Amino acid sequence: MQNDGDPISEYAEQRREEISRAREQRHDALAKKQSAQGKEKHLLSIEHSEVAYTIKPRSLPFSMIDLGELVARVEERYKCRFIDPTAKFRSGMQMDQLDADDRKALYRQTLSLLENGQIQMISFQGGLYRIKAGTTVPIKIISFTREVIQVAVSGSSDIAESIIQDCAEYIWDATGEPRQWSAIEAEHQLTRYATSTEIELPFSFELLLNPSFYGFLQSANDEANDYCIGMLPIQHHRPEKKNDRKPAVSIALDKMYFQIRLFDVQTGITENAKLEIEVMTATGYGSGIVTITTLLPYQTHMDFVNAFIETIEETQVT
Repeated sequence: MQNDGDPISEYAEQRREEISRAREQRHDALAKKQSAQGKEKHLLSIEHSEVAYTIKPRSLPFSMIDLGELVARVEERYKCRFIDPTAKFRSGMQMDQLDADDRKALYRQTLSLLENGQIQMISFQGGLYRIKAGTTVPIKIISFTREVIQVAVSGSSDIAESIIQDCAEYIWDATGEPRQWSAIEAEHQLTRYATSTEIELPFSFELLLNPSFYGFLQSANDEANDYCIGMLPIQHHRPEKKNDRKPAVSIALDKMYFQIRLFDVQTGITENAKLEIEVMTATGYGSGIVTITTLLPYQTHMDFVNAFIETIEETQVT
């Protein structure tokens, strides 16, 4: 980049180079960590990892940025697509049909709408995070509010966090005053996680039910079968034929949902969390293949899954 000897521009460019080197070092460390991780025993796939960093608004200075520069950097780095949030406020050409001046006007309007609270976020969809080992992880969404950067990927939480830290640096780069994540990190106040994985249980999902209750549902006695068959609308078409021939009854557990509520006695703040275990496909019933969702970072989530499976298996042995 030519700066014609401007000392301020020279300093900014030098800072960009230093920050870029530090960023690549972070990426290298993450790539080594990813390649060193072994295959989780019961894991079939990581469906979704989502991370949100709440950062003090003074360290996400959207009023100072060149949004066009931020969009260009994020799109180039991750091959994702900027979602035009002004479309509902205007009619006319699509974003890819706009010339340079119209795009600048669109970006100014976007920042104004964000500052005025008329839109809640700036977001990007799709894209890929490239790991140096040669593999890529799909990105589902990258979004910014005035105090939150949120990223969802089809990979581990570490990757989502790396993208958030990069994007915090890109925001400052777009102000013309580049800052490294280590200088922003002190303003990072809160982290929220969500992880969803497809897991192959080494036992039937129905094993988690009370045995007496599940045995009752599976019972061949007339009373239980009548209860189950009575739920099927076909039995109400010809009630006079009800006892002619009974259809076979198959019962499978579909979903378990646990609400977890945490109350901080010092601050009075209540937080809600969840745990879901669910069969996501028609072929999954009876197979032991489920999707488990927690509000934990990926590795802690997998530690929980493994401990949960181990506990059930030990119970069966004893």
